[in-house]
Amino acid sequence: MGRTVIEPSRRRWSLSESIKTKSLRLLEGERLLNEGAAGTRYVHARAIGETVKGACVLLPIAGVIGLAVGDVRPVLGTLLLLNVIYMIGWAVMHMSWSWHRWWITDRRLVVRHGLVGYRIQSVPLERIVDVTLRASWVDRLLGLQHIDVRDMTGEVSAVSRGAGLNLWAVEDAEDVADQLVQLVRVE
Repeated sequence: MGRTVIEPSRRRWSLSESIKTKSLRLLEGERLLNEGAAGTRYVHARAIGETVKGACVLLPIAGVIGLAVGDVRPVLGTLLLLNVIYMIGWAVMHMSWSWHRWWITDRRLVVRHGLVGYRIQSVPLERIVDVTLRASWVDRLLGLQHIDVRDMTGEVSAVSRGAGLNLWAVEDAEDVADQLVQLVRVE
């Protein structure tokens, strides 16, 4: 995995080049301490979750239609439709989550996410006030944990349901959260 370190004399850089190489532009004197990306199991968990939500809505409707008409084909058609939705959902979520990356340096936390467009958020470590681990019951079944980081502004993230920055499907999430807490205490 390539990392880009920009020399002080070369201040201009291409943001699109940095995004394409999935690297982080380090500030002068900054050190990279940890980095990661959303785990592939998270993609499957989200796709399964969306499929289950769709099934909870579509199957009762198909059942009522099947009882009213006296035909089972609407139920089978709904199941086929759910499979197609799952496949499309899996593909879209795979592309989206594969672009979720995060970096921890000795000065800041940086998160990049987005599929078509993207958003890069950077928070200095001294502005971090809360680090929270989160896992839904589906996440726990699949062994996934997420980290929500709130900064002093307490802003609500437009990308996720949490506040501030979100690190999705973090491997060794407890270790990463502990590392963040330790770095925040040092600041």
